Amino acid sequence: MAAVGPQSSGGGLIAAVVVFTILFVAATIFAIYFGVDDGKIRDQLQVEKNNNKLIFSSQDLGNLRYAEIKSSLKPGQSILSVALQDSQELAETIDGKLEANKKQPVAAAEQARKALANAAQKLPALNLTPSMNLVSVIDKLTAYGADQQYQNTLKQMAQDQAAGDAARQIALLQQEVQKAQDDVTAADKVKNDALDRAQKAENDSQLRIKQMAQSMDVERGQMNSELQKAQESIAAKGKELDQETKLAMSLTDKLAGHRISPVDPLLRQPDGTIASVASDEIVYINLGQGDHIVPGMTFEVYSRREGIPKQEDLMSAENMPIGEASIEVEQVLASVSQCRVTKMEIGQHIAEGDLIANLVYDRNTKYNLVVYGDFDLGQTGKAKKGDMQKIEALVTDWGGHVQKDIDVDTDFVVMGSEPKIDIFSPDDLNDPLMRQMQQNEKAAYDAYQAVLEKAEKLGIPIMNQNRFLYFCGYYNSAQR
Repeated sequence: MAAVGPQSSGGGLIAAVVVFTILFVAATIFAIYFGVDDGKIRDQLQVEKNNNKLIFSSQDLGNLRYAEIKSSLKPGQSILSVALQDSQELAETIDGKLEANKKQPVAAAEQARKALANAAQKLPALNLTPSMNLVSVIDKLTAYGADQQYQNTLKQMAQDQAAGDAARQIALLQQEVQKAQDDVTAADKVKNDALDRAQKAENDSQLRIKQMAQSMDVERGQMNSELQKAQESIAAKGKELDQETKLAMSLTDKLAGHRISPVDPLLRQPDGTIASVASDEIVYINLGQGDHIVPGMTFEVYSRREGIPKQEDLMSAENMPIGEASIEVEQVLASVSQCRVTKMEIGQHIAEGDLIANLVYDRNTKYNLVVYGDFDLGQTGKAKKGDMQKIEALVTDWGGHVQKDIDVDTDFVVMGSEPKIDIFSPDDLNDPLMRQMQQNEKAAYDAYQAVLEKAEKLGIPIMNQNRFLYFCGYYNSAQR
């Protein structure tokens, strides 16, 4: 090894300094170059970092969906591209492939909320709320649609059944119509056959009539001769009948004019007497089982000293034949009957031997009575329908006979109140109903007067309602 001298050491030092300087300059150049480039990189990294903050946050990196997308990435895919694709597909699923959904998928969510609100308003029965998710809403709508489809199916089935029933009914009606048409055809045939037979019978009848007419012409002459003789005989008999009728009417008028008045013999003749007085309420009469006495029969009691009062005008409202008391038969015994006192006149009393009378009753005779008019047994001032029939029933119960019309055998006529004719003004008579009412009232009045005239003509006693009731001892009982 060569020895190093001072000259050699200086040259090496210079070479080293030169090299060091070159290296330092180079290093400085490199440092400047790479320092500028590193700043650019840091700036770029900062820009990227800021951009990443806009895209995701550190919390997003811990999201399960982020991890799921990251694990399923395919080559060339990014997490953001997958997320954007998912968002676009979800928007298209909700609202369809609309341009608005491509620009802003959140519009699909807004449309979904509006659709949910509209469905909730139009279908309140589903109880849809804004907080419900679309799957639940779709499920409800699906169930509702299925139910509606089921109901429609039921309705359609019912309509089909009704249509089938209607078709069957139409078929039955068509059968009935066809049957009716067949019946009409058969009836027409029967009718035509009957007409043919009738025409033949008519022809035969006309022939027989013609033959009979020829025969009758011969007999007519004979009959006319005999008829003339018969008419002459009838005319003679008619003259004889007219003479007999006139004679009978004359005798009837004479009989009516000379008829003995039965008023006193019948009205003042007692039917029995008071046998004994048991108390103020119970008495016994001398009529029993053999005297045609029945429970319920009434009598008027008269004093044995004064007798039954004489009657003048039997239609007058005055001088009524009022006795001491009125009695009603309660029990019929062998020879006597027990009676209840129904009315005692003031200041009077019943004594043994007092007379009793009932106009209808007679132990030996059945009197004939005619009852006519409107009666007021209750003394209400207004005639009552049915009171006339009640008087007729009493007459029958007490042994009398009720006649419908007056004749020479009638013993008494009992008249109701006289019908009144209202006064109608000319204006009233313009009304058909009022005019008919006047005609009815006049007809009733004329009929009433006709009964009176017939009874008077035959000399039959006529008495009013109250006088009849007093003579029968029934005046007070009738008012109960």
